[in-house]
Amino acid sequence: MGLSELDVAEPHIRRAVEICTRSFGQDARQTLDALNALAILYADQEKRDKAEPLLRQLVETYRRTLGPENATTLDCLRELGRNYLYWGRADQAEEIMRDLLEKRRRLLGPKHRETLNAMEDLAGVYCFSEMAEVGPPETDARWVYQYRRCRQCDFAVRVILREIPDAALATNLRESLARSFMGWDPSGTVSSSSRGAPTKPDHTTGQTMGVPTRTHTGGVL
Repeated sequence: MGLSELDVAEPHIRRAVEICTRSFGQDARQTLDALNALAILYADQEKRDKAEPLLRQLVETYRRTLGPENATTLDCLRELGRNYLYWGRADQAEEIMRDLLEKRRRLLGPKHRETLNAMEDLAGVYCFSEMAEVGPPETDARWVYQYRRCRQCDFAVRVILREIPDAALATNLRESLARSFMGWDPSGTVSSSSRGAPTKPDHTTGQTMGVPTRTHTGGVL
């Protein structure tokens, strides 16, 4: 079986963490951003045992270095809360989402985009805890997925179950990642003078079944 995009990206992001830690220090913004990318990658790979402690560590470090109400701190806290929801831990997700909504509303006002996102996140805690499967898993060129629908509001989402490895795509991604860091080559070697910033994995959006849907590698968005 070939490597997935996530598998190809992991060693490069881990190397970026090492370089940033050595060059800038463990609490530097560059290092924290690289760790954040790694934590999201672990979550997308469904490596919960690695993703959760790293996200919790990041939240505490951001609180200490940037402040508890800094936008980056709150964004990281949101990522932790959303992953709690994906992992079926609705109580912990609800606690975080309620706290986030209070802070967003107080800091930004009731009509700000981030406040509205926080409201949607909290609503999702209640909605996604009452999801029913809609048909068997399906497959496209890249993903194995399944539709699930809220029993209360009829909101539907496409849940990514796993990625289908694509050898050609993985090779292209490996080369692209290698070029994004000075001194890197496709074999993964890095010169001591290399510098670079990790790329955070994208979350994609789409429309399905006539209702708004969101997709996320490794879970529901």
